[in-house]
Amino acid sequence: MKKQFLKFIAIVSAVALLAALTSCSLGGIDVGTTAQNGTATKTDLDPANASSSSEMFSASDKETGVADEAVTVTLADGASAATGAGVTVNGDTITITAAGSYVISGTLTNGQLAVDADGDEDVRLTFNGVNITNASSAAFYIKKAEKVIVTLADGSENSLHSSGAFVQTDSNKVDGAVFSKEDLTLNGGGSLTVTSAEGHGIVSKDSLVMTGGSVTITAAKHGVQAKDDFRMLAGDLNITSGKDGVHAENDDDETLGFVYIEGGNITVSAADDGIHAENYLTVEGGNIEILKSYEGLEAKKITVDGGVINVKASDDGLNAAGGASGQGFGFWGAGGNTGDYQLTITGGVITVNAGGDGLDSNGVLNITGGEVYVSGPTNAGNGALDYETEGLITGGVVIAAGAAGMAENFSSSSTQGAMLLSVSGAAGDAVTLKDANGSVLASYAPEKAFQTVAISAPGVTAGGTYTVTVGSETRTIEMTSLLYSDAGLGMGFGPGGMGGSGGQPGGNPPGRR
Repeated sequence: MKKQFLKFIAIVSAVALLAALTSCSLGGIDVGTTAQNGTATKTDLDPANASSSSEMFSASDKETGVADEAVTVTLADGASAATGAGVTVNGDTITITAAGSYVISGTLTNGQLAVDADGDEDVRLTFNGVNITNASSAAFYIKKAEKVIVTLADGSENSLHSSGAFVQTDSNKVDGAVFSKEDLTLNGGGSLTVTSAEGHGIVSKDSLVMTGGSVTITAAKHGVQAKDDFRMLAGDLNITSGKDGVHAENDDDETLGFVYIEGGNITVSAADDGIHAENYLTVEGGNIEILKSYEGLEAKKITVDGGVINVKASDDGLNAAGGASGQGFGFWGAGGNTGDYQLTITGGVITVNAGGDGLDSNGVLNITGGEVYVSGPTNAGNGALDYETEGLITGGVVIAAGAAGMAENFSSSSTQGAMLLSVSGAAGDAVTLKDANGSVLASYAPEKAFQTVAISAPGVTAGGTYTVTVGSETRTIEMTSLLYSDAGLGMGFGPGGMGGSGGQPGGNPPGRR
């Protein structure tokens, strides 16, 4: 979250508010559940609790075959043609007007492929060498259909380009090289290149689903913009964008505006957030590489159950924040409820290089499994770990290195041992935790210099003795309790109280985001 000013307010006011805060209570947060939500009105989806692919991806989303009765459409400047019904040709605007299957190939140097079909059956389009450029609108425009499924034929290369400013020709505000008013699915074994010189890459005003294919997007604004949701099962998605890489937002239904990733490969270089969901962001698997971003992954509720995630962010790496309820100053928030925000990690391997907070939750941070490695901030106004109400660890491996000014340990509700140490290291200095038998419990070499490191791993328990090596320095840690913090660290004023030796955790100053 964009919060530097809030952090300044927090630092200035923390001492004066200590006495008042000790009498405050932030109860009512169910940290054992990754999310509390209704189901989507239209699609009856529950992204926070989906238990199988069938709940997110239908059989039709995965189907790539071509029907025997498919109509062949050949695109050519001033000479486009079709072999059957369901297609109208008006100059270089070719419109699919009926449900059914169509195989499309050819080139339009300034034209448009449109879908405007009544009925309750799907429109299936197989792209087999489609190349369309439009100088003033979408190259591919879905106006009306029950659902459109685009299959990229095996081995085919396809491209859709919007090369100039968008000129509106109807009541829809068309602002993407691909613009869909309906559900859109991409699959197959071919490739698709999408460019938008002045707008978004792919826009769906309903759901956008990807179950295959290789899609490369270069856009002045969002790479992918979905109103209801973006879901990915397989394929390769490569985005370079002037705003968010993937953006999901629905102002009309608070259960929508989510991102669900079960598989595939995503690579993003974005001027703003890598992946941003106004509601939920759930990662079950796949590979996510955020090469450049302001904030890497952002949503009200982020859940990582699996996959490999690498994030580089100039601000926060993973940030459970955003939405209208997030606009406020801590306990005095403008209608905000910190219980709305949760960052939950149960599996996967996450590596973060963040200029701001590494892992940041405006409510609860809950880690039960997986591996998390953070090269956190070098400035004192941010921390490798940042949580508003509770930072719980009950399993998994965490090594989070960063600056000392806002460093935090996990909170006292944790059941796995954790330590917050004052140790200086240079970029590339390995941090290694060993138990009393010399077995390595965790190891990671941060990419930047650091002053503190928070460490937790299975096998860290109260009463145990451990060694931590940073570069050439080795320290012995006696865990007199489940949590250990060097004196002077973890001095926040959150629910854990003041930090100190023996493991009392430190929370956040009020209003810290």
